[in-house]
Amino acid sequence: MNRHEGLEWANVQAKLDADNEKLWSLHEMERTGGEPDVVGHDNNLDVYIFYDCSPESPKGRRSVCYDREGLDSRKKT
Repeated sequence: MNRHEGLEWANVQAKLDADNEKLWSLHEMERTGGEPDVVGHDNNLDVYIFYDCSPESPKGRRSVCYDREGLDSRKKT
């Protein structure tokens, strides 16, 4: 609960409701086994910061390469 200190939930909800793309990202975190949570607020940018607070990488997201260079570097020669 210390991650939520000083956060107003109505403000978090309003920001999320205004941006479907952010809601989609949080949904994808949950769908793949993660535990997204709001952990702070950047006052300068007026944005909330979310992390995946899962105790370990969800099974569906382990050993994933997001680019060709990363994939090629893992291949055995």
